[in-house]
Amino acid sequence: MCEKQCRDANGFKCHCMGESHRRQMAVFSGNPSKFLANFSARFKHDFLDILRTQHPGTKVKANTVYQQYIADKNHVHMNATCWSSLAGFVRTVGAQGICEVEETPRGWFMKYIKKDEKDIEQKAQDKKREQHDLTDMQRQLKLIEIQMQAAKEMERQAEKELQDEGKDVRPEEADENDLKQDDIHGEEPKPITPFSIANLKVKLEKPTFVINNENNDKHVPTFTNNVNDNKRKLSNLEQIRLEEEEKNKKYKQSHETVKASCWLKPDIVVKVLNKTLSDGQYYKHKGVVRNIEGSAAEVEMLDSGDVLKIDQDYLETVIPQIGGEVRVLKGEYRGYRAILESVNIDKCYATLQICKINKSIKMEYEDFSKIHPNKN
Repeated sequence: MCEKQCRDANGFKCHCMGESHRRQMAVFSGNPSKFLANFSARFKHDFLDILRTQHPGTKVKANTVYQQYIADKNHVHMNATCWSSLAGFVRTVGAQGICEVEETPRGWFMKYIKKDEKDIEQKAQDKKREQHDLTDMQRQLKLIEIQMQAAKEMERQAEKELQDEGKDVRPEEADENDLKQDDIHGEEPKPITPFSIANLKVKLEKPTFVINNENNDKHVPTFTNNVNDNKRKLSNLEQIRLEEEEKNKKYKQSHETVKASCWLKPDIVVKVLNKTLSDGQYYKHKGVVRNIEGSAAEVEMLDSGDVLKIDQDYLETVIPQIGGEVRVLKGEYRGYRAILESVNIDKCYATLQICKINKSIKMEYEDFSKIHPNKN
């Protein structure tokens, strides 16, 4: 309790007369079982630890293990545990299945039983599962018992109602009911005529009126037909053909969209606006559009003769002098040749005369461009 080792009996006697020992004894007397259980658990753990580590799988004398245990200065003494002797401790661990113990004329021998932690956990889980299954079974049995009692009660009530009805019905009324039932069963079926068949067909094909009441405040009427739609399923070849047609249609639509958004035309003069192309070598230089691919064009530079492939976003239209030929690039007269008549610098538009129809129109600078004079 005091965790102090005395050298001899005189030292032990002096310690017992000291104030610290008396104080510890007062604490011990308040809850002795707690301290005994704690010391016993420590003794058992340390003793079995020596047996497991220093004598694994071998049968050894219990006193030998005990001598190795008490060699530690900080060990728990036997008199501080719940066991009065080493033999009592050996019997306890043997009964718990921790060790194999055997009493011989030479004394008690013991062998530690090696157990796998996984097996221990599995056994604990199995035990919990059994308890859970047992509780579930008890719960189900209780529910079945309640249902059986409710069924018996309903059966009793039904019997009482039948008895009461049998008492209330008079013989005359019973005869009348029997006659009515005989009339119903004895009724002759109506003959089948073409008119009745047509009415039946109309009833079957008549659409039913259904109210969609998903929202409480809105009633949406819908019509459903009871006649099954006998549509033929498409074969694999037909499905592939339909898919190809849809792909071609989408491709044509996208191509037409790109074509409509592209304002470039062959043989028009444009100005390059790309500053990063060849370190700005062609920036603000003019060229002639020779070929168009999508929204890009092959432009032949007028000063150097180099051919560049540039997107239309990096090109700008060129306005010629008054009287020069231009090509209309956007609007109703797209593709028409025209003559530049005048330019309004303030409002950024020009007046063109369409050559084919001899008509003057006003267009913005971006809607037309100069035609290269060397065009054949």
